[in-house]
Amino acid sequence: MTTLLRTTTRCASLLHSCPPSYTIPLSRLAAVAPRRRGLQSTTWLDDPATAIPLKQQVELHAESPRARALVKLIKDFKAPIRFAFAYGSAVFPQEGNSGSMVDLILGVTHPTHWHSINLHQNRHHYSFLGSLGSSTVAALQDAAWAGAGVSYNPYVEIDGVMVKYGVVGIDRLCSDLTEWDTLYLAGRMHKPIQVLRHDSRVLLCQRTNLVNALRVVFLMHATTDPTAPLTEDELYRRVAGLSYLGDFRMRFKYLENPHKVANMVAKQHEFFEHIYRPMVEELKDREFAGAVEWRTLPDGSSVVDVDRNPKVLAQLVGQLPKAFLAKVRAAHKARSGDAAAAAAKVGTDSDPKGLVELAQSPYLDTYLRSALYDTIARPALVQSAKGFLTAGFSKSVNYATSKLKKGYAASSSTNAPPSRPAASDAAAQATPKATDAGGVKNGRSSE
Repeated sequence: MTTLLRTTTRCASLLHSCPPSYTIPLSRLAAVAPRRRGLQSTTWLDDPATAIPLKQQVELHAESPRARALVKLIKDFKAPIRFAFAYGSAVFPQEGNSGSMVDLILGVTHPTHWHSINLHQNRHHYSFLGSLGSSTVAALQDAAWAGAGVSYNPYVEIDGVMVKYGVVGIDRLCSDLTEWDTLYLAGRMHKPIQVLRHDSRVLLCQRTNLVNALRVVFLMHATTDPTAPLTEDELYRRVAGLSYLGDFRMRFKYLENPHKVANMVAKQHEFFEHIYRPMVEELKDREFAGAVEWRTLPDGSSVVDVDRNPKVLAQLVGQLPKAFLAKVRAAHKARSGDAAAAAAKVGTDSDPKGLVELAQSPYLDTYLRSALYDTIARPALVQSAKGFLTAGFSKSVNYATSKLKKGYAASSSTNAPPSRPAASDAAAQATPKATDAGGVKNGRSSE
């Protein structure tokens, strides 16, 4: 018995000595990835070379002093956090934007339990909803009608740093990453993020999310520009802009900076390249059906050649998330005058001939944009409205006022959005292949 107690004590001390952010190495993800909610095992991890794109985003300037400072912020929470990332202009620079309230997303296993612990520790983070208990907060957060399943607490000071943090259930996050339920968080994760605490399941789902974003961009480009290659800058702008296609703020002049995407890519180009270039180069055959080829031009700029063969593009279409593809099909059949068939077959039609027909439609870009709008618009609007409850009236007014001021300043500016000359000249210099036809401070948030 004495030996058993000594062994148990030694093991317990060893476990507690591990840092909170300790995670299983990427090389072992295939063996440990949970198979929940129909998530199937991913054979791509059997090939170490294809794990490179996943590793690129995980290690995105992970050793910088700012990254280490951000990690300290989440250690302040006593409630368990499985996955966390930071985003926005306080973490990654943006042209003409000095916003510096740190934006965090915290992925948790059981939202009700998490809010219960956090309410005891940080009641002042919550609005009046906190008085109704953790069950009410979690119910409003995760209700199917209540937006994207995120509960935000803005203007929270942690260790002298102004923070806005959102809480989301891990299951809800992973579903959005793989199925594109709302693209609310999945869209944010198309842009550079700083992972502060790793989770193997989320990282696998994020890889699927990034690949699907590239598929959509390649399909859009193949439809809208039938001959020219996709410049590197345009690839990043298209990827970064996907989640804004249904965002109501972009439809009003002063609610958002009209040059936000261009500004973001101009200042964060190296981060976008760090994430997406390895994905295109390493996964071009496995995930993109051999439809793309990354090419470096003599001047040092890069382009992506996209094959316009309908059968090849049909493979990209068929690999899109099922619910999203159903919306694309519905838009196609509605335009074709077959609305009844669209309603009856939208979720079940998997005819390869139908995919080829869809891929060669001159309106494919329109269908994709329609599907993105249908996916994003309502959750984004409801999530913003929910902020008045979860954040409280005064904080919501302050946040909305700061957004209006920045939107007005950006819209009133006569400065053109920034560009990178070398990349903008790439299309003119490129000829497609014969077989080819994308410091942390107090202040305000950028999101």
